[in-house]
Amino acid sequence: MSNKRKRHVLTIEQKIEILTKLDKGETSVSLALHNIGKATVTDVKNNRHSIMNFASKMDSGDGMKRRKVMKVAKYQDLDKAMEMWFTQK
Repeated sequence: MSNKRKRHVLTIEQKIEILTKLDKGETSVSLALHNIGKATVTDVKNNRHSIMNFASKMDSGDGMKRRKVMKVAKYQDLDKAMEMWFTQK
């Protein structure tokens, strides 16, 4: 039986919270004490632009609380058309 640690993936909202705390002057070491590793904080810090860009394009605030991966649809036009169709029903 292996003793691997469980992988913990942060939500978009949690990543934004880390970025705001870093902006306020907290160090990555102090943030790493809260159940995440220093490398995770550094990765979030290095990907600041893409995280903020993705969060600004999200439609709802509820999605930021649940969403963990920053993937977009392969066929974005089809995705938008399906969303329009679904909301019209």
